[in-house]
Amino acid sequence: MESRILAAREKVKPLGAHTSLGCLHEMKRWKDISFLRENEGMLPPFIICVGDRRRVLSAPTVLNFKNYAFIDQEAAKISPAAFGRVAMLVGNVNARGFNFPLAVIESQMGCPAAQINMREALYYTDNDRYQVGELGVHSDGIYVIRAGTCAGVNSHRKSEYRMKIGDIAIADKNYGSVGALIESILGTLSLEGFDARKKIEEAGKDVLLEPRLAVSYDSAYLKNKCSSRIILQLLGLSNELGILAIQGANFTKDSLYAEMDENRFAELRDTYGIISSEMEQMAISALAAEFTIAGVPAYSALVSAVIGAIPGKSFPETEEERKAAKKAEENTMVLACSALGEIARGLNQ
Repeated sequence: MESRILAAREKVKPLGAHTSLGCLHEMKRWKDISFLRENEGMLPPFIICVGDRRRVLSAPTVLNFKNYAFIDQEAAKISPAAFGRVAMLVGNVNARGFNFPLAVIESQMGCPAAQINMREALYYTDNDRYQVGELGVHSDGIYVIRAGTCAGVNSHRKSEYRMKIGDIAIADKNYGSVGALIESILGTLSLEGFDARKKIEEAGKDVLLEPRLAVSYDSAYLKNKCSSRIILQLLGLSNELGILAIQGANFTKDSLYAEMDENRFAELRDTYGIISSEMEQMAISALAAEFTIAGVPAYSALVSAVIGAIPGKSFPETEEERKAAKKAEENTMVLACSALGEIARGLNQ
């Protein structure tokens, strides 16, 4: 029998099963997994998304989980076929004195992987209520914060703030030219005669509602927004926790090696105020808007650890730089967890 929650989500149903969660639902074995069995096989509405499974595995220590389960590892005990492709953690954390259920999920690298894995994760996420033992937490939607790593984007102008390894970037909007979104949302496989602005207008009001996808003022890039509600929490908490954070636009790219064109990135900083560049958030923001349009309220934002800089150096080289990058990665997790905790607290007072 299909879950009461999933029955209303036909418009956002994923293609196939790629995560342990999807596999467990296909096999009808989610009742064998702790946290899932009390919640119709669903994840909690508060999610931290990371690109690398190593950060999922370190989350219990970094975020001081009280009790937790690695869903993919538990699924592997049922059947190797249920392991899935990504690491997935669910548990109970205490953020600034408030207990709430939290999931940490690996999106993997790039918009195509994030679009596949996070669509499936959001599809199997309860946007209303979650039960962990005697603890029941309400929500008014799904909240997803990508705690990622990025390259800081710098200007050639000496008067501009210079992003450096160890900084924290909070994105308020995303720019990019993302093939996964051009193909899936705008419905084109060919760039012949392609006019992104015209395609978006033809797609109608549903695309424009959030907007799931828009075009930059000069028609050079696709564009979408991060959730202002989450951004305000991230900024406020960064001040309270003494974590320096810089707010600005993010650029989502398809290729890691695009960073070789350093002057082009400096132009992005000067033209659009872009301070960070990574490879997943535009797809996650688009997914959140798509779920919202389908009647499942979802909100997404990005907080990134700067582990390189363009122009400059793309990755840490010295021991001091590696330590600064590692500390920044931990700070993004702490900030994301604290922001989700404050949102959960506000919804349950």
